[in-house]
Amino acid sequence: MIARLRIVAVAPALALALVASPIHASVVFNVTGSYSDGGALSGTFTTDDALTTLESTSLTVSGGSLGLDSVIFNDASYITAGTQNLPDSFSLLALSSVNKSLSLVFNSPLTLSGATLSTTSDNYQEFVGTRTIVSGTVTNANPVSVPEPASWALMLIGFAAVGLTFRRHQNRVKFA
Repeated sequence: MIARLRIVAVAPALALALVASPIHASVVFNVTGSYSDGGALSGTFTTDDALTTLESTSLTVSGGSLGLDSVIFNDASYITAGTQNLPDSFSLLALSSVNKSLSLVFNSPLTLSGATLSTTSDNYQEFVGTRTIVSGTVTNANPVSVPEPASWALMLIGFAAVGLTFRRHQNRVKFA
C-alpha cells in the first residue's frame, strides 16, 4: 500500500518535469539551386528547432561562366561574419585574401518542411562579381518528427491507468 502511495505521489511530479523540459533538436536542411551563369549551389545547413538560429553549414557553390571560384561554406566563422535573419534569410561571409559571400533569401519564411529560394539570393566574389539564384529549393533532410516529452508522459500515464484498471479487475471475486 505504501509503495502504491509513493508511485501515485511521484508520477505527477515526473510528468510535470517532462512537460517542463521539452527536447531541443537541430533541424538539417538540404539545399539545391542554379545560378544565373549556370553555376550550382548544393549542400546542407542546420538550424535550431525554432528555425531562428543557424548552427552549421556545408554549402558548396561551384561552376558557371562568371568565373567564380568553387567555395565550400562550412566554417563557423562564416556564420559569425555573416548575418542571420532566420526564418527569412541568412548570409555567410568568407573573409580571406579574396572576400566571398553567400546570401540565401527564402520566398516565404523557412518552415520545418523547407522553402524555396528567392531570386534575390546571391553569391559574390571580390574582383569577379555577383551572380543570382534562378531557382532553388530547401527541404528538410529528416522529416520524421520526434514526440515531445509531454506526449511520452501522457502515453505512459495512460498505460499506467490501463494497467491499474486491469489489476483491480483481477482481484475481484465473482459469485454466481
